[in-house]
Formats: sequence, C-alpha cells, structure tokens
Amino acid sequence: MSIFRLRRALPLAVLFAIALVLVAGAARADEAPLKCQYVNLAELPLRYLGAAFHPAVDGAINGLPAPMLIDTGSHATYLTRGAAERLDLALHMTGARVNGIGGASRVYDVRIHDFAVARSTAASVPCG
Repeated sequence: MSIFRLRRALPLAVLFAIALVLVAGAARADEAPLKCQYVNLAELPLRYLGAAFHPAVDGAINGLPAPMLIDTGSHATYLTRGAAERLDLALHMTGARVNGIGGASRVYDVRIHDFAVARSTAASVPCG
C-alpha cells in the first residue's frame, strides 16, 4: 500500500473506531445501571465526651477500658501520654514531635497486645 493510500485510509479507520465506541456506549446505556448496596456489618453505639461533644465509642486496650474518640480524618492512632501510663504501656521515644493548639508534644511508640472496640478485636497492634 502506498503512503498516499495509507494517509487516506487512516482517517476512515479513526472514524470507524470512534463510531464503534459510540455504538458500544449506547448499547451499555440501555442496560440497568449498577447500584451500590448497603450491608450492615455491625452497630457501634456512640456517646459524646466533654463540652465539645467529641464522638466516642467504648473500647479496651490490653483488657482495660479506654474511651476511643472517633476521628475519620486521622492518619494514625494516638494516645495521650497519661492514657498510655494509666494503661501501663511501655513508651519508646521516637525523636519526633507534634504541634497543636495546646503546644508541642513528644511522640512515643507503644505496642498494644489487645485492642477492642465494640465486638471487634485486634492483637499485637503497633501504635505511635
């Protein structure tokens, strides 16, 4: 096939491919749309803590009660140093610091043997 014929045939092939995609898309539009379906896995009773009404759930760390604040935007799980000491967790210095409205704090790592929220549990959870 000469270059001249190839140049004339290429636009026709592109138009044919576009038409094929449009026809396939129109056929797909006639099908019933896929729907998301809600499946209830568990119920989690919420309560509110403090004057700011922070949403929380009842939980446990190493078998001891520990209220858990709900923060869906957090990239990690955090405990206050006081909570870690009350739960008798061994603190390991990381050298990192965090800053917030209340000032700066050191960041420590801890290892939690058992973690539970409602009926869900996990074992050997690194935290920090």
